[in-house]
This record gives sequence, structure tokens and C-alpha cells, in this order.
Amino acid sequence: MKARWPEYSQVLDEEIANLAPTPSNYHIFVESLRKISRRYIPRGCRQHYIPGLSNASRDTLEQYEQLFAEDPFSDQTITCGTALMTALSEAREKKWIETLDRMDMSHSSKIAWNLIKKLDGDPKLSKAPANVTPNQVANQLLLNGKFNSKRQKTKIKRLIPTENTNFQKSFTMKELNNGINTMKNGKAAGNDDMCVEQIKNVGPGTKEWILKLFNVCRETFQIPKLWRKSKALLKPGKIQSLRKATDPYPSFAICLSSTKD
Repeated sequence: MKARWPEYSQVLDEEIANLAPTPSNYHIFVESLRKISRRYIPRGCRQHYIPGLSNASRDTLEQYEQLFAEDPFSDQTITCGTALMTALSEAREKKWIETLDRMDMSHSSKIAWNLIKKLDGDPKLSKAPANVTPNQVANQLLLNGKFNSKRQKTKIKRLIPTENTNFQKSFTMKELNNGINTMKNGKAAGNDDMCVEQIKNVGPGTKEWILKLFNVCRETFQIPKLWRKSKALLKPGKIQSLRKATDPYPSFAICLSSTKD
């Protein structure tokens, strides 16, 4: 089953219509999004999956299972099994041809490379985790960059009342849409458990609520408590003690940081 995005966005807009867009109400918004996502975004996987099985082939499969239970070696059972295998082979061949026809390396090579990786039968060699963490590399670079310079450094005296900054103006819907579009799919969710796909499929009412929340945060200099936290996700093959370098930030915090870029 696929996610029912139209119903998801419509119900979410109705759920938060009367909710004030303030940092203190952000956790209510997150809980509403989780509840609606569980209703319209299915989870799990199929335990019994046969590639190329259509509705017509499913009827043939039921007929074959019935005949096999009665007499597995009868001519009728063998004929039905041969017809089933032929239909599955033709469906798989048709799907393979359509996949190759739709493949376009010039625009989006993600699907193509995923297919090539699936066709590759070479075993992947596991790499041992490095003993040097990214924080240690960054610290060493800072130590190497500290040296006595003979040039005189120029100090800039700031005139804060007369300075111009982008954050003096309110966020616009265009900036919000640009920030959402720059987010990449398939990234790990933050502490709010919101994936990028959930944010990209929200309705106009929810976008308006998010925009008002960003402007309230800009005016009051307050952000939700969830945005101050990060969620530690250990990558496969990494050492448990080195997981500080793999902490993702909440999704909306990334969206907010990219609206004014």
C-alpha cells in the first residue's frame, strides 16, 4: 500500500486550523502529525511477495494451489503451473523493459545506480571504523592554523542600529517553499520523528502555520525545545562511542536555516 498524501495533507490542515503557531504549541503539532501519519501512511512490508503477480495471475495461482492440493502430478495441474510461470515471466520482462525505458541518467541517476547496485553480485567488504573521529581532525586543523601573523588585522566597528540584515524582514511563503524543496528525501528524521517526505506533502494550511511559527520565532527570539535537541543514530559499522558525529538535527530546524540562504 502507498501513502495517501491528499488525505494526509487535508486532515492535517483541519487538525491544526485552530492551533496557535507558537513555540510552546510545537509539540502539539508534532503529536497531531504523528497521529495522522499513522492513519494515512502505511508501515511494514509484505511477508509473501511474488514479482509480476497481477490480478489475473493471482486467480491462476489460487487455481494452481487448489489443483496441487488435489493431485500434484495430474496433467491439469502441470498445465496450470506452466501457464502461471509463463504469465509471471512475461510480466517481469515487461516491467524490466519499462524500467530501462524510463531510466534517465542525465536528470536523476539515483534510480539507475540503485538498480546497478542490485544487479551487482559482488559481496561488499566491510570496512573497519576509523580510530580518528571527525572532531579530532577538526581540532587538529584548528591547532595547525594558529600561527603568529606579521600582518596587522583590521578591526571593523559595527554600527548595529544602521546595519541591514535579512532577518529584519518576515519570512515569505516563497522562501519557505524554497527551503522545503532544497531538503533531500530519504534523510534520517530528527528528534521530532518527522521525515522530509512528510514535510514536503503538507497542505497549504499547514505551510501557512509553519510560516507563522517561523516568524514568531524570529520576532520573539524563541524556538521550540525540540529544536535544541538532537537524536543520536548510530550508523552501521560504527563504534558506539563515536556516534556524536552522526547526530541529525530536527527537520524543521534544517528547513528554517535554508530559508534565508
